[in-house]
Amino acid sequence: TMVAAYAFENADLVTKLVIPNSVTTIAKYALRSMSSLQELSIPFAGVSRTATELDGLFGQVFGDTEYEGSYEARQQFGYSGGEYQFNYVPSTLLKVTLTDTISIPAGAFSSIWKLREIILPEGLQIIGSHAFKSTINLGSILFPEGLKTIEYNAFHDSGLSAVVIPNSVESIGGSAFAGMDHLQSFTFEKGSVLQSIGAEAFSYSKKLRSFVIPSTVTSIGMLAFRHCDALTSISFEPGSMLTVIGHGAFSYLFAITSFTIPRGVTVIEDSAFRSCSLLQTIIFEEGSQLTSIGDLAFESTALRELSIPSNVVSIGRSAFSNITEFESIHIPSSVSAIDSDAFRGDSNLVIYAASYSMPIGWEHDWNSENLRVIWGSR
Repeated sequence: TMVAAYAFENADLVTKLVIPNSVTTIAKYALRSMSSLQELSIPFAGVSRTATELDGLFGQVFGDTEYEGSYEARQQFGYSGGEYQFNYVPSTLLKVTLTDTISIPAGAFSSIWKLREIILPEGLQIIGSHAFKSTINLGSILFPEGLKTIEYNAFHDSGLSAVVIPNSVESIGGSAFAGMDHLQSFTFEKGSVLQSIGAEAFSYSKKLRSFVIPSTVTSIGMLAFRHCDALTSISFEPGSMLTVIGHGAFSYLFAITSFTIPRGVTVIEDSAFRSCSLLQTIIFEEGSQLTSIGDLAFESTALRELSIPSNVVSIGRSAFSNITEFESIHIPSSVSAIDSDAFRGDSNLVIYAASYSMPIGWEHDWNSENLRVIWGSR
């Protein structure tokens, strides 16, 4: 049940190796110097099914000493990824099949950058943090049914161009698919139960073109889609359960022109849509439950006109500043607080306020541009 250290050392003519599921341990250096290896089938990543931290790294079975035909992989381990191990992997190895594990440890395949294909096993439930980070030549991956969690940084800076997420996945961690230079398509199977999209989950994936958020998602983390420069469409499945749009979640999207905010959203946090320079239209679904618009939430967008939903209580500092083509905004009587410089730089704006006079909770410099205000407007 064990593959011993140096068991295959210098088996330099072997191009394909299958290690059966009956094996429980693959020792460090077990596959060292297999310089012609192209395909490897193994039960698990790392030295055992339960291995974590350093021993959970795929490169450990090849070892940390250089040999002819190898390349250096600077592998991260631990949840935070703050520790590194240099392992040496055959340059010829392009395909790995995992056959019998429910989890892939943190950092397992990080920086195995020549890997082109990985086949995941049925029964897999967790893909750990950094698991495939910087696998820049990884061209495709098929996620198995039953997968539940994709953790922090799991595919950051990988080479995937298209991803289909099984309907069993419940959470996508922070930066899980961030910085992916080739990612163009990201879809969810029908019936998705996804609940959360983590902070920076897709940030700087600059070729991603469209995105449909499952109805079961209740929160979108800070900076989740920041600088997805090619995104022209973000939409929500009918019956969205979203309640919070996180800080900067949709900031710096330079191609998007319109956005519909689901009725259940209660909070738009600071900088949520900041610098979406072509964003002209915001639509609030009928019956909007929105209560709060954060600081700089729509700063430097291209809004033309807007009617604030009737449940909104507060508008943050500079929330609608530097919108040069902004022509009209309707503010309901429910708004009891507007912070400083809310409309700074909006020289063409006319403000239609339902209140008959300035509420006590509006800052003295809320209208720092001395824009025209029509009080008592309905």
